[in-house]
Amino acid sequence: CGNGLFLKKMRERLWDCYGTDISQYAIDLAGKHGGIKLFCGEMEDAKFSDSQFDVITFWQSFEHIAKPSQILQKARSLLNDDGILFISVPNIESIEAVMSMKKWFGFEPPFHLYWYSARTLALLLEKNGFHVIKIGKNSIEYNFPFFMQSFFNALGGEHNYLSIIFKRQKPECHYNPFLRIYTIVLMIMAFPIVLAIYPILCFVNVIFNNGSVVEVFAKKR
Repeated sequence: CGNGLFLKKMRERLWDCYGTDISQYAIDLAGKHGGIKLFCGEMEDAKFSDSQFDVITFWQSFEHIAKPSQILQKARSLLNDDGILFISVPNIESIEAVMSMKKWFGFEPPFHLYWYSARTLALLLEKNGFHVIKIGKNSIEYNFPFFMQSFFNALGGEHNYLSIIFKRQKPECHYNPFLRIYTIVLMIMAFPIVLAIYPILCFVNVIFNNGSVVEVFAKKR
């Protein structure tokens, strides 16, 4: 559930919200919103009941899961017969992923354990008892930051440093100060170039329906 902002918005719409996360720090942040039932630990260890949920979501978290089939089977048991599963993951077949490869923002080892395309994610869902009802490959929220960070990485900047700033993560203690300075200068100088290139990439993404993330809606089969 991360910092719980999605659950907060759903709670404001009168949904009964539950969140799980392996990070106690994330759970503490989510708990500040109030009215959300939270569990710190692996999803399969939470004391949920079969057919308890109408919707289960994985927002940019499914790629972190070491045993995706096991988690999907657990999610299937927790959904009611009309329940919806939603998964959003980085798109390994996106244009910026193909162009930048190891410099791609979504690559991010060792935190991302698997990389998905629309096809491989759909196959995994079908294998584990789901029927895919909708797939999207363009996201207003994710397309621009994925492209911008991948662009800076490709120019030799400190890997994913812009993302670290926005996520308010503590940067690595052992870093190259010259690389850090270069990265900051690079981001400032290259930002106008990013703004100029992105509309073209956005147009191409829309035409080929191949943006930075894959978003899948599925139901129990």
